[in-house]
Amino acid sequence: MITAPVSIAIAAAVALTVPVPAPAPAPQGMEATSTSDPGRQTLAPRDGWASFDGGTTGGANAAPDDVHEVSTRDELAAAVAGNKPKIVYVKADINANTASDGTPITCQDYAANGYSLDAYLAAFDPSHWNGKASGPLEDARKASSANQQKQIRMDVGANTTIIGLGNVQLTGFTVNIDQVDNVIVRNLRISDAYDCFPGWNGETWKTEWDNLVVSGSTHVWLDHLTLDDGATLTPNSRDISASPSCGTTACWTSSGRRTW
Repeated sequence: MITAPVSIAIAAAVALTVPVPAPAPAPQGMEATSTSDPGRQTLAPRDGWASFDGGTTGGANAAPDDVHEVSTRDELAAAVAGNKPKIVYVKADINANTASDGTPITCQDYAANGYSLDAYLAAFDPSHWNGKASGPLEDARKASSANQQKQIRMDVGANTTIIGLGNVQLTGFTVNIDQVDNVIVRNLRISDAYDCFPGWNGETWKTEWDNLVVSGSTHVWLDHLTLDDGATLTPNSRDISASPSCGTTACWTSSGRRTW
């Protein structure tokens, strides 16, 4: 039996991040790959599968009005949406579990009517329950989980570059790169994708959220990222610092494995 919600995340080592200069407009007439502005940089030719078949440019060709600096959850959500080329500079630590007015959001705030963790654990204790959880209490758990998802899952649109300015951290987010093309994420620590509402699937307790998910997407460049569970970083944590990239047949998945 578990006695508290379980956090599921990709573990990571201390990031090999470097300070990133403030954004500057791309020099007129200069190719994105040659600019010193990190938001305009693209994946180098022949650097992984994502450099083939047109390459990975992210938001390098963004118009000035589509270059954003963000420091809140709502600003980040708005900036990464849509498929126009765009650059999103994260300039401060951001916690997903924060309301628009800056108030922290707790697990209890997400809970739907009829749900409590204590009641759920007691009802579906495998010592007396067989099979998957079902019934009104499981329905209330799913509704609660959906409430949390609306707040913490950040759906990234195509043609996007997200880059941290300095040593900044996203906490509590699931950065979701799903069924899109041409995305760059660099120089961030993404931490503690905490699931308030783990469920019993008949065999084990299942948690829902990962720090970073890449699914069904092409041309994805992940560079100098630290992904962790919010605890103290250890030598067994995972560091994505060697510029692994995703192409049409290869990507770094939410389970931390590179698949081909």
